[in-house]
Amino acid sequence: MHIEEISLRNYRNYSSLTLALEPGLTVVSGDNGQGKTNLLEAICLLSGRSPIRFGGNSQLVRWGSETASVAGRARVGGVCPGLRVSISASGRRLDVNNTRARSLAQSPLQAALFCPDTLSLVKEGAQGRRDLVDGLLERLQPAYRRLRADYARVLRQRNKVLQHAGRDAELGPWDTQLVELGSRIALSRAALVRRAGPHVSASYAGLSGKAEPAAWARYESGLLEGDDEEESVAARFTARLRERRDEERARGVTVVGPHRDDVVLELGGRALREFGSQGEQRCAALALVLAEAGLLEESAGERPVLLLDDVLSELDEARRRRLVESVAANGQTIMTTTRADDSLAGGAGLVRIAGGEVVDG
Repeated sequence: MHIEEISLRNYRNYSSLTLALEPGLTVVSGDNGQGKTNLLEAICLLSGRSPIRFGGNSQLVRWGSETASVAGRARVGGVCPGLRVSISASGRRLDVNNTRARSLAQSPLQAALFCPDTLSLVKEGAQGRRDLVDGLLERLQPAYRRLRADYARVLRQRNKVLQHAGRDAELGPWDTQLVELGSRIALSRAALVRRAGPHVSASYAGLSGKAEPAAWARYESGLLEGDDEEESVAARFTARLRERRDEERARGVTVVGPHRDDVVLELGGRALREFGSQGEQRCAALALVLAEAGLLEESAGERPVLLLDDVLSELDEARRRRLVESVAANGQTIMTTTRADDSLAGGAGLVRIAGGEVVDG
């Protein structure tokens, strides 16, 4: 799949822009603050993803305007759906072929994104890694969105009961729902991370130029012990809740469940978060995004659009070359940089942005 054309109206620093895009690699260059990331973010919106930097819908609208729009024509599965996201302070709306979609997530376009904040997936706490897995599961299994929302609702209600020193009889119904929903979430996440592991390993090896030490991802949960069935996970979850009931009452929060789980990234069997160098961590973050793209391709049968924002700035020359060679040969990639150097030569489309306008391309 790929985007053939994108049009922006009153979006961020863009007054009006229409840009044709080709399959393969397109490099968007320009100084800082000119609109390169805003262009990638607009493509994110067309694919149903959240904005890269989101401080409210009103910030997506150009100063002095009341509404903005991002429109595009994509080629997906041999057809060319027209996509349009309309934006105002009150919300965002997606239309596909001039028909309003029930949700933004119903876009037929898929995209995988690397941006500087992606590094936090390796360097920081577990929440971002859980969100990455959950977001990917929602795109691969639309029913997972409801499962995740139901678990969050039950967790909030159970915490309220704990905060008011609720008796066992009051906690019982919430325990039952928490165990049922949480067991399914933990098993779904673990299955996806197992599928992602080989993709992470292969992507990291391709970027680093060596197969050893091997990078890997594994799901770490207090509820899982090997190849579990839902019934055994639920029994273990129930027992853990009982064991830690006094602690939960004292703290007023639920301390057991998939909301406490993690995705551990390892290199040569050691946690990258604690032991990885800056270069290894950046390479691993990029490998996660490439693994996401690989899983989406497995599901859809087409490579998603790959969006790489400022990905080259801290990669050495060898890694830059290997990355460019890899993405140039697979689907459509749109990459931003402040400087289009020699490593980007060889068939890449070049677009230069200044002040929210294309000045060369």
